[in-house]
Amino acid sequence: MKILARCVCLLVALWLCGCYPEERIWWSPKGDRAIVAVNDHLHLVKADGRLGEPLLGGASIEDWLVKTLAWLPDGTGFVCSRKRHVRTWEETKKLISSQESERIEAWLPMVLPTLEFEIARIKDPGPVNGLQALMPGHDKSVFLSGLWVLYERQRADVEKVLRKLPQGEKIMAELDDARGIFSVFELCVVKLDQPTETSPQGIAWGLLELPLMPKISPKHDAVAFLQLNEDNEAPDLRVNSLDGKTSLLVAQQISSGGFQWMPEGRTLVFTKSLGQPKDSLQSIQQITVLQESGALMKPSHESRPEGARIKVEAPDRLPEARLLALALMPERAALHPLPDGRILFASQPITLPVVESRPKLEPLLHLIAADGRSLSTIPTTPGDLPTDLNYMVVSPDGKLVAVVEAATDAVAVVEVSSGKTVIISAPHPGWSCETVPAWKSATELTFAALDEKTHAPCWMLWSAENGKHSLSSQWPAAATFDWLSERKPEPTKGTNP
Repeated sequence: MKILARCVCLLVALWLCGCYPEERIWWSPKGDRAIVAVNDHLHLVKADGRLGEPLLGGASIEDWLVKTLAWLPDGTGFVCSRKRHVRTWEETKKLISSQESERIEAWLPMVLPTLEFEIARIKDPGPVNGLQALMPGHDKSVFLSGLWVLYERQRADVEKVLRKLPQGEKIMAELDDARGIFSVFELCVVKLDQPTETSPQGIAWGLLELPLMPKISPKHDAVAFLQLNEDNEAPDLRVNSLDGKTSLLVAQQISSGGFQWMPEGRTLVFTKSLGQPKDSLQSIQQITVLQESGALMKPSHESRPEGARIKVEAPDRLPEARLLALALMPERAALHPLPDGRILFASQPITLPVVESRPKLEPLLHLIAADGRSLSTIPTTPGDLPTDLNYMVVSPDGKLVAVVEAATDAVAVVEVSSGKTVIISAPHPGWSCETVPAWKSATELTFAALDEKTHAPCWMLWSAENGKHSLSSQWPAAATFDWLSERKPEPTKGTNP
Protein backbone atom coordinates (compact mmCIF):
# COMPACT_ATOMS: atom_id res chain seq x y z
CA MET A 1 0.00 0.00 0.00
CA LYS A 2 2.42 2.64 -1.21
CA ILE A 3 -0.14 5.46 -1.13
CA LEU A 4 -1.16 4.68 2.44
CA ALA A 5 2.49 4.61 3.46
CA ARG A 6 3.01 8.05 1.91
CA CYS A 7 0.01 9.42 3.80
CA VAL A 8 1.13 8.23 7.20
CA CYS A 9 4.76 9.16 6.57
CA LEU A 10 3.63 12.67 5.69
CA LEU A 11 1.69 12.76 8.95
CA VAL A 12 4.78 11.67 10.87
CA ALA A 13 6.95 14.20 9.05
CA LEU A 14 4.55 17.01 9.91
CA TRP A 15 4.43 15.98 13.56
CA LEU A 16 8.21 15.76 13.75
CA CYS A 17 8.53 19.18 12.09
CA GLY A 18 10.20 18.30 8.82
CA CYS A 19 13.91 17.93 8.17
CA TYR A 20 16.09 17.39 11.22
CA PRO A 21 19.21 15.46 12.29
CA GLU A 22 18.44 11.75 12.33
CA GLU A 23 19.55 8.91 14.56
CA ARG A 24 21.95 6.75 12.57
CA ILE A 25 24.21 5.34 15.30
CA TRP A 26 23.16 3.07 18.18
CA TRP A 27 25.91 1.73 20.45
CA SER A 28 25.32 -1.47 22.41
CA PRO A 29 25.01 -1.21 26.22
CA LYS A 30 28.66 -2.33 26.56
CA GLY A 31 29.92 -0.12 23.72
CA ASP A 32 31.58 -3.13 22.07
CA ARG A 33 29.61 -2.81 18.84
CA ALA A 34 27.12 -0.52 17.18
CA ILE A 35 24.25 -0.70 14.74
CA VAL A 36 24.66 1.99 12.10
CA ALA A 37 22.33 3.12 9.31
CA VAL A 38 24.40 3.21 6.12
CA ASN A 39 22.98 3.68 2.62
CA ASP A 40 19.46 2.93 3.82
CA HIS A 41 20.44 -0.36 5.51
CA LEU A 42 21.38 -1.37 9.05
CA HIS A 43 24.90 -2.69 9.58
CA LEU A 44 26.56 -4.18 12.66
CA VAL A 45 29.82 -2.31 13.22
CA LYS A 46 32.78 -3.32 15.40
CA ALA A 47 34.15 -0.96 18.06
CA ASP A 48 37.02 -0.02 15.74
CA GLY A 49 34.61 0.94 12.94
CA ARG A 50 34.82 -2.22 10.82
CA LEU A 51 31.62 -2.35 8.78
CA GLY A 52 29.72 -5.64 8.80
CA GLU A 53 27.15 -7.08 6.44
CA PRO A 54 23.63 -5.59 6.31
CA LEU A 55 21.20 -6.80 8.97
CA LEU A 56 17.56 -7.85 8.50
CA GLY A 57 18.50 -9.79 5.39
CA GLY A 58 19.55 -6.57 3.69
CA ALA A 59 16.06 -5.08 3.97
CA SER A 60 15.78 -1.36 3.27
CA ILE A 61 14.85 1.00 6.11
CA GLU A 62 13.42 3.52 3.66
CA ASP A 63 9.88 2.71 4.80
CA TRP A 64 10.57 3.17 8.50
CA LEU A 65 8.30 5.87 9.91
CA VAL A 66 10.99 7.11 12.27
CA LYS A 67 14.54 5.79 11.99
CA THR A 68 15.25 4.62 15.49
CA LEU A 69 15.80 1.39 17.39
CA ALA A 70 16.49 0.25 20.95
CA TRP A 71 19.07 -2.27 22.15
CA LEU A 72 18.01 -5.03 24.53
CA PRO A 73 19.65 -4.35 27.93
CA ASP A 74 21.84 -7.48 27.61
CA GLY A 75 23.07 -6.44 24.15
CA THR A 76 21.89 -9.64 22.41
CA GLY A 77 19.53 -7.88 20.03
CA PHE A 78 17.35 -4.86 19.42
CA VAL A 79 13.79 -3.70 18.83
CA CYS A 80 12.92 -1.77 15.68
CA SER A 81 10.00 -1.04 13.40
CA ARG A 82 9.48 -2.49 9.96
CA LYS A 83 6.82 -2.61 7.26
CA ARG A 84 5.33 -5.98 6.38
CA HIS A 85 3.63 -6.50 3.02
CA VAL A 86 0.63 -8.81 3.40
CA ARG A 87 -1.28 -10.25 0.44
CA THR A 88 -4.78 -10.84 1.82
CA TRP A 89 -7.19 -9.17 4.21
CA GLU A 90 -7.62 -12.39 6.20
CA GLU A 91 -3.86 -12.56 6.84
CA THR A 92 -3.84 -8.89 7.79
CA LYS A 93 -6.67 -9.29 10.31
CA LYS A 94 -4.60 -11.88 12.18
CA LEU A 95 -1.94 -9.22 12.87
CA ILE A 96 -3.89 -6.06 13.61
CA SER A 97 -6.30 -5.36 16.47
CA SER A 98 -9.98 -6.21 16.25
CA GLN A 99 -10.76 -2.50 16.67
CA GLU A 100 -8.81 -1.68 13.51
CA SER A 101 -10.34 -4.45 11.41
CA GLU A 102 -13.87 -3.66 12.61
CA ARG A 103 -13.39 0.03 11.78
CA ILE A 104 -12.24 -0.79 8.26
CA GLU A 105 -15.04 -3.28 7.61
CA ALA A 106 -17.61 -0.80 8.89
CA TRP A 107 -16.36 1.59 6.18
CA LEU A 108 -16.72 -0.92 3.31
CA PRO A 109 -20.28 0.07 2.26
CA MET A 110 -19.09 3.69 1.86
CA VAL A 111 -15.90 3.04 -0.10
CA LEU A 112 -17.27 2.79 -3.65
CA PRO A 113 -19.78 5.67 -3.22
CA THR A 114 -16.95 7.81 -1.80
CA LEU A 115 -14.66 6.89 -4.69
CA GLU A 116 -17.37 7.74 -7.23
CA PHE A 117 -18.05 11.05 -5.48
CA GLU A 118 -14.37 12.02 -5.47
CA ILE A 119 -14.08 11.21 -9.19
CA ALA A 120 -17.26 13.12 -10.05
CA ARG A 121 -16.08 16.29 -8.34
CA ILE A 122 -12.81 16.44 -10.34
CA LYS A 123 -13.22 19.13 -13.01
CA ASP A 124 -10.17 18.13 -15.05
CA PRO A 125 -9.47 14.39 -14.69
CA GLY A 126 -6.64 14.43 -17.21
CA PRO A 127 -3.76 15.05 -14.76
CA VAL A 128 -5.12 12.54 -12.21
CA ASN A 129 -2.72 9.59 -12.35
CA GLY A 130 -2.76 8.20 -8.79
CA LEU A 131 -4.99 7.32 -5.86
CA GLN A 132 -3.61 10.25 -3.88
CA ALA A 133 -5.95 12.64 -5.73
CA LEU A 134 -9.01 10.47 -5.05
CA MET A 135 -8.90 10.37 -1.27
CA PRO A 136 -11.60 11.99 0.86
CA GLY A 137 -10.80 14.86 3.20
CA HIS A 138 -10.95 12.63 6.29
CA ASP A 139 -10.43 8.96 7.24
CA LYS A 140 -7.89 8.60 4.42
CA SER A 141 -6.20 5.53 5.88
CA VAL A 142 -9.52 3.78 6.55
CA PHE A 143 -10.76 4.59 3.06
CA LEU A 144 -7.62 3.26 1.38
CA SER A 145 -7.59 0.10 3.49
CA GLY A 146 -11.25 -0.46 2.63
CA LEU A 147 -10.50 0.12 -1.05
CA TRP A 148 -7.90 -2.66 -0.98
CA VAL A 149 -10.37 -4.98 0.76
CA LEU A 150 -12.96 -4.29 -1.94
CA TYR A 151 -10.34 -4.75 -4.66
CA GLU A 152 -9.75 -8.21 -3.24
CA ARG A 153 -13.46 -9.04 -2.92
CA GLN A 154 -15.11 -7.02 -5.70
CA ARG A 155 -12.33 -6.35 -8.15
CA ALA A 156 -14.59 -5.81 -11.16
CA ASP A 157 -16.66 -3.17 -9.36
CA VAL A 158 -13.58 -1.19 -8.33
CA GLU A 159 -12.07 -1.37 -11.82
CA LYS A 160 -15.34 -0.22 -13.38
CA VAL A 161 -15.27 2.96 -11.29
CA LEU A 162 -11.57 3.66 -11.89
CA ARG A 163 -11.92 3.23 -15.67
CA LYS A 164 -13.95 6.45 -15.70
CA LEU A 165 -10.62 8.24 -15.43
CA PRO A 166 -8.22 8.64 -18.40
CA GLN A 167 -5.42 7.20 -16.28
CA GLY A 168 -7.61 4.46 -14.78
CA GLU A 169 -5.40 1.60 -15.94
CA LYS A 170 -2.33 3.23 -14.40
CA ILE A 171 -4.15 3.78 -11.11
CA MET A 172 -5.26 0.14 -11.06
CA ALA A 173 -1.63 -0.89 -11.38
CA GLU A 174 -1.07 0.62 -7.93
CA LEU A 175 -3.48 -1.97 -6.58
CA ASP A 176 -1.39 -4.85 -7.95
CA ASP A 177 1.72 -4.79 -5.76
CA ALA A 178 3.36 -8.21 -6.07
CA ARG A 179 4.81 -7.92 -2.56
CA GLY A 180 1.42 -7.51 -0.90
CA ILE A 181 -1.17 -4.78 -0.88
CA PHE A 182 -1.66 -4.33 2.88
CA SER A 183 1.20 -2.53 4.64
CA VAL A 184 1.25 -3.50 8.30
CA PHE A 185 3.70 -1.60 10.49
CA GLU A 186 5.28 -3.77 13.17
CA LEU A 187 7.54 -3.43 16.19
CA CYS A 188 9.73 -6.50 16.39
CA VAL A 189 12.61 -8.03 18.34
CA VAL A 190 15.70 -8.94 16.30
CA LYS A 191 18.14 -11.35 17.98
CA LEU A 192 21.72 -11.04 16.68
CA ASP A 193 22.78 -14.53 17.81
CA GLN A 194 20.14 -16.25 15.67
CA PRO A 195 20.50 -17.28 12.01
CA THR A 196 19.91 -14.42 9.58
CA GLU A 197 16.92 -16.20 8.08
CA THR A 198 15.15 -16.30 11.46
CA SER A 199 12.04 -14.11 11.38
CA PRO A 200 11.96 -11.31 13.99
CA GLN A 201 9.45 -11.68 16.83
CA GLY A 202 6.55 -9.23 16.56
CA ILE A 203 5.53 -7.10 19.55
CA ALA A 204 2.96 -4.64 18.19
CA TRP A 205 1.21 -4.16 14.86
CA GLY A 206 -0.86 -1.47 13.20
CA LEU A 207 -2.52 -0.70 9.88
CA LEU A 208 -4.23 2.51 11.00
CA GLU A 209 -2.57 3.14 14.36
CA LEU A 210 1.14 2.93 13.75
CA PRO A 211 3.67 1.83 16.41
CA LEU A 212 7.00 3.67 16.33
CA MET A 213 10.00 4.87 18.40
CA PRO A 214 10.49 1.87 20.73
CA LYS A 215 12.32 2.36 24.04
CA ILE A 216 13.06 -0.64 26.26
CA SER A 217 12.97 -0.63 30.04
CA PRO A 218 16.52 -0.90 31.41
CA LYS A 219 15.41 -3.36 34.12
CA HIS A 220 12.31 -5.22 32.88
CA ASP A 221 10.94 -6.97 29.78
CA ALA A 222 8.80 -4.08 28.60
CA VAL A 223 8.92 -1.64 25.70
CA ALA A 224 7.37 1.82 25.53
CA PHE A 225 6.47 3.29 22.14
CA LEU A 226 4.34 5.87 20.38
CA GLN A 227 1.12 5.04 18.55
CA LEU A 228 0.20 7.47 15.79
CA ASN A 229 -2.93 7.77 13.68
CA GLU A 230 -4.28 10.40 11.32
CA ASP A 231 -7.22 11.30 13.60
CA ASN A 232 -4.96 12.81 16.28
CA GLU A 233 -2.49 15.66 15.94
CA ALA A 234 -0.23 14.04 18.53
CA PRO A 235 0.62 10.40 19.31
CA ASP A 236 -0.43 8.22 22.24
CA LEU A 237 2.10 6.58 24.57
CA ARG A 238 1.82 2.82 25.09
CA VAL A 239 3.75 0.08 26.86
CA ASN A 240 3.85 -3.58 25.80
CA SER A 241 5.47 -6.59 27.39
CA LEU A 242 8.51 -7.60 25.37
CA ASP A 243 6.74 -10.78 24.25
CA GLY A 244 3.85 -8.70 22.88
CA LYS A 245 1.21 -10.50 24.97
CA THR A 246 0.10 -7.57 27.12
CA SER A 247 -0.38 -3.90 26.32
CA LEU A 248 -1.24 -0.73 28.23
CA LEU A 249 -2.30 2.73 27.07
CA VAL A 250 -0.31 5.13 29.26
CA ALA A 251 -1.15 8.65 28.02
CA GLN A 252 -2.98 10.17 25.09
CA GLN A 253 -1.68 12.83 22.72
CA ILE A 254 1.71 13.49 24.25
CA SER A 255 3.68 16.27 22.64
CA SER A 256 6.96 14.72 21.45
CA GLY A 257 9.05 11.61 21.06
CA GLY A 258 11.22 12.66 23.99
CA PHE A 259 9.67 10.20 26.46
CA GLN A 260 12.14 8.08 28.44
CA TRP A 261 12.38 5.36 31.09
CA MET A 262 13.68 6.34 34.50
CA PRO A 263 16.76 4.38 35.69
CA GLU A 264 14.68 2.06 37.93
CA GLY A 265 12.93 0.80 34.79
CA ARG A 266 9.32 1.03 36.00
CA THR A 267 8.51 4.71 35.44
CA LEU A 268 8.24 6.85 32.31
CA VAL A 269 8.66 10.61 31.91
CA PHE A 270 7.09 12.47 29.00
CA THR A 271 5.96 15.90 27.88
CA LYS A 272 2.42 17.02 27.15
CA SER A 273 1.32 20.34 25.72
CA LEU A 274 -0.84 22.61 27.84
CA GLY A 275 -2.64 23.82 24.70
CA GLN A 276 -2.46 22.65 21.12
CA PRO A 277 -0.04 19.74 20.43
CA LYS A 278 2.65 21.98 18.91
CA ASP A 279 2.48 24.71 21.58
CA SER A 280 5.81 25.46 23.27
CA LEU A 281 4.43 25.53 26.81
CA GLN A 282 4.81 21.96 28.02
CA SER A 283 4.19 19.96 31.15
CA ILE A 284 6.77 17.38 32.21
CA GLN A 285 5.02 14.37 33.71
CA GLN A 286 6.03 11.11 35.34
CA ILE A 287 4.03 7.90 35.65
CA THR A 288 4.73 4.38 36.97
CA VAL A 289 3.66 1.84 34.35
CA LEU A 290 5.13 -1.42 35.70
CA GLN A 291 4.48 -3.26 38.93
CA GLU A 292 7.40 -4.24 41.19
CA SER A 293 7.36 -7.67 39.54
CA GLY A 294 7.88 -6.07 36.13
CA ALA A 295 4.35 -6.89 34.96
CA LEU A 296 2.38 -4.11 33.30
CA MET A 297 0.02 -2.10 35.46
CA LYS A 298 -3.64 -2.79 34.84
CA PRO A 299 -5.76 0.01 33.31
CA SER A 300 -7.06 2.56 35.79
CA HIS A 301 -10.68 2.08 34.66
CA GLU A 302 -12.91 -0.94 34.12
CA SER A 303 -16.03 -1.29 31.99
CA ARG A 304 -19.27 -2.45 33.59
CA PRO A 305 -21.89 -4.60 31.79
CA GLU A 306 -24.24 -1.62 31.56
CA GLY A 307 -21.55 0.31 29.65
CA ALA A 308 -20.29 2.60 32.41
CA ARG A 309 -16.57 2.92 33.17
CA ILE A 310 -15.41 3.21 36.76
CA LYS A 311 -12.03 4.03 38.22
CA VAL A 312 -10.36 1.33 40.29
CA GLU A 313 -7.87 2.25 43.02
CA ALA A 314 -5.33 -0.51 43.69
CA PRO A 315 -1.52 -0.95 43.82
CA ASP A 316 -1.57 -2.80 40.49
CA ARG A 317 -3.60 -0.13 38.68
CA LEU A 318 -2.16 2.63 36.48
CA PRO A 319 -1.93 5.75 38.68
CA GLU A 320 -2.45 9.36 37.66
CA ALA A 321 0.59 10.96 36.05
CA ARG A 322 2.55 13.21 38.39
CA LEU A 323 3.24 16.76 37.21
CA LEU A 324 6.93 17.58 37.71
CA ALA A 325 7.42 20.93 35.96
CA LEU A 326 6.12 23.40 33.40
CA ALA A 327 8.52 24.72 30.78
CA LEU A 328 8.81 26.55 27.49
CA MET A 329 10.52 23.80 25.54
CA PRO A 330 12.11 23.39 22.10
CA GLU A 331 10.01 22.13 19.21
CA ARG A 332 11.30 18.57 19.58
CA ALA A 333 11.33 18.50 23.37
CA ALA A 334 13.51 15.78 24.87
CA LEU A 335 13.92 14.50 28.42
CA HIS A 336 17.08 12.83 29.67
CA PRO A 337 16.89 10.97 33.00
CA LEU A 338 20.32 10.72 34.65
CA PRO A 339 21.53 7.64 36.56
CA ASP A 340 20.98 9.42 39.91
CA GLY A 341 17.29 10.04 39.10
CA ARG A 342 17.53 13.69 38.07
CA ILE A 343 15.95 14.71 34.75
CA LEU A 344 17.76 16.96 32.28
CA PHE A 345 15.86 19.09 29.78
CA ALA A 346 16.24 22.30 27.77
CA SER A 347 13.96 25.30 28.19
CA GLN A 348 13.92 29.02 27.63
CA PRO A 349 14.09 30.96 30.92
CA ILE A 350 10.91 33.04 31.01
CA THR A 351 8.56 34.51 33.59
CA LEU A 352 4.88 34.97 32.77
CA PRO A 353 3.18 37.27 31.99
CA VAL A 354 5.46 38.79 29.38
CA VAL A 355 5.03 41.20 26.47
CA GLU A 356 5.50 39.94 22.95
CA SER A 357 8.26 42.49 22.27
CA ARG A 358 10.56 40.90 24.86
CA PRO A 359 14.13 40.09 23.75
CA LYS A 360 14.43 36.51 22.48
CA LEU A 361 16.05 34.42 25.21
CA GLU A 362 18.34 31.51 24.44
CA PRO A 363 17.42 28.12 25.93
CA LEU A 364 19.33 26.75 28.92
CA LEU A 365 19.81 23.29 30.41
CA HIS A 366 17.83 22.52 33.56
CA LEU A 367 17.67 19.67 36.07
CA ILE A 368 14.66 18.35 37.98
CA ALA A 369 15.78 16.87 41.32
CA ALA A 370 15.43 13.11 41.84
CA ASP A 371 12.53 13.65 44.27
CA GLY A 372 10.83 15.99 41.81
CA ARG A 373 10.59 18.80 44.36
CA SER A 374 13.16 21.28 43.08
CA LEU A 375 14.62 22.63 39.87
CA SER A 376 18.10 23.94 39.04
CA THR A 377 19.85 25.41 36.01
CA ILE A 378 23.21 24.20 34.73
CA PRO A 379 25.53 27.26 35.01
CA THR A 380 26.72 27.57 31.43
CA THR A 381 28.45 30.77 30.36
CA PRO A 382 26.19 33.03 28.24
CA GLY A 383 26.86 32.43 24.56
CA ASP A 384 28.62 29.09 25.08
CA LEU A 385 25.60 26.88 24.41
CA PRO A 386 24.28 26.42 20.88
CA THR A 387 20.98 28.22 20.38
CA ASP A 388 19.42 24.98 19.11
CA LEU A 389 19.09 22.42 21.93
CA ASN A 390 16.69 20.07 20.14
CA TYR A 391 19.38 17.46 19.52
CA MET A 392 21.36 16.51 22.60
CA VAL A 393 22.45 13.17 24.06
CA VAL A 394 23.67 12.36 27.57
CA SER A 395 26.66 10.14 28.37
CA PRO A 396 25.87 6.81 30.09
CA ASP A 397 27.14 8.09 33.46
CA GLY A 398 25.11 11.30 33.18
CA LYS A 399 28.14 13.58 33.50
CA LEU A 400 28.37 14.97 29.95
CA VAL A 401 25.90 16.23 27.35
CA ALA A 402 26.67 16.33 23.63
CA VAL A 403 24.80 18.92 21.58
CA VAL A 404 24.62 19.36 17.82
CA GLU A 405 22.90 22.15 15.92
CA ALA A 406 20.70 21.47 12.92
CA ALA A 407 21.76 24.72 11.23
CA THR A 408 25.52 24.05 11.47
CA ASP A 409 27.80 21.05 11.83
CA ALA A 410 29.24 22.15 15.18
CA VAL A 411 29.33 19.66 18.08
CA ALA A 412 29.65 20.77 21.71
CA VAL A 413 30.10 18.84 24.96
CA VAL A 414 28.76 20.26 28.23
CA GLU A 415 29.81 19.15 31.73
CA VAL A 416 26.64 18.73 33.78
CA SER A 417 28.19 19.56 37.16
CA SER A 418 29.95 22.78 36.12
CA GLY A 419 28.33 23.91 32.88
CA LYS A 420 31.74 24.02 31.20
CA THR A 421 31.21 23.84 27.43
CA VAL A 422 33.78 22.71 24.87
CA ILE A 423 33.36 22.81 21.08
CA ILE A 424 34.88 19.50 20.00
CA SER A 425 34.04 19.96 16.32
CA ALA A 426 34.05 23.51 14.99
CA PRO A 427 31.44 24.67 12.47
CA HIS A 428 32.27 24.79 8.77
CA PRO A 429 30.65 27.52 6.67
CA GLY A 430 27.81 26.22 4.52
CA TRP A 431 27.52 22.82 6.25
CA SER A 432 24.60 21.48 8.31
CA CYS A 433 24.35 18.40 10.51
CA GLU A 434 22.01 15.56 9.55
CA THR A 435 23.11 13.08 12.23
CA VAL A 436 22.52 12.89 15.99
CA PRO A 437 25.70 12.06 18.00
CA ALA A 438 25.90 8.82 20.01
CA TRP A 439 27.96 7.96 23.10
CA LYS A 440 30.11 4.83 22.79
CA SER A 441 30.96 4.97 26.49
CA ALA A 442 30.90 7.47 29.33
CA THR A 443 33.97 9.23 27.86
CA GLU A 444 33.79 8.47 24.10
CA LEU A 445 31.46 10.23 21.69
CA THR A 446 30.81 9.44 18.03
CA PHE A 447 29.39 12.00 15.62
CA ALA A 448 29.35 13.18 12.01
CA ALA A 449 32.07 15.64 10.97
CA LEU A 450 34.09 16.76 7.97
CA ASP A 451 37.26 14.76 7.47
CA GLU A 452 40.24 17.11 7.75
CA LYS A 453 42.01 15.45 4.80
CA THR A 454 39.21 14.63 2.37
CA HIS A 455 36.77 17.37 3.47
CA ALA A 456 33.97 14.81 3.10
CA PRO A 457 31.50 13.71 5.81
CA CYS A 458 32.86 10.96 8.05
CA TRP A 459 32.08 9.17 11.32
CA MET A 460 34.30 10.54 14.08
CA LEU A 461 35.23 9.21 17.54
CA TRP A 462 36.21 11.71 20.25
CA SER A 463 37.41 11.51 23.84
CA ALA A 464 38.96 14.17 26.05
CA GLU A 465 42.00 11.94 26.59
CA ASN A 466 42.72 10.85 23.01
CA GLY A 467 41.24 13.58 20.84
CA LYS A 468 39.35 12.52 17.71
CA HIS A 469 39.86 10.29 14.71
CA SER A 470 37.71 8.81 11.93
CA LEU A 471 36.05 5.41 12.34
CA SER A 472 34.83 5.30 8.75
CA SER A 473 38.10 5.79 6.87
CA GLN A 474 37.82 2.30 5.33
CA TRP A 475 34.15 2.63 4.40
CA PRO A 476 32.88 3.24 0.85
CA ALA A 477 32.97 6.93 -0.01
CA ALA A 478 29.18 7.15 -0.35
CA ALA A 479 28.47 5.54 3.03
CA THR A 480 28.36 8.80 4.99
CA PHE A 481 27.68 11.36 2.25
CA ASP A 482 24.27 12.28 3.72
CA TRP A 483 25.41 12.46 7.38
CA LEU A 484 26.11 16.15 6.78
CA SER A 485 24.66 18.40 4.11
CA GLU A 486 26.28 21.25 2.24
CA ARG A 487 24.22 24.32 1.49
CA LYS A 488 25.00 25.41 -2.04
CA PRO A 489 25.40 29.19 -2.43
CA GLU A 490 22.54 30.84 -4.25
CA PRO A 491 23.51 32.00 -7.74
CA THR A 492 24.08 35.70 -8.01
CA LYS A 493 21.53 37.56 -10.06
CA GLY A 494 22.88 39.42 -13.02
CA THR A 495 22.26 43.13 -13.32
CA ASN A 496 21.28 45.01 -16.44
CA PRO A 497 23.91 47.42 -17.77
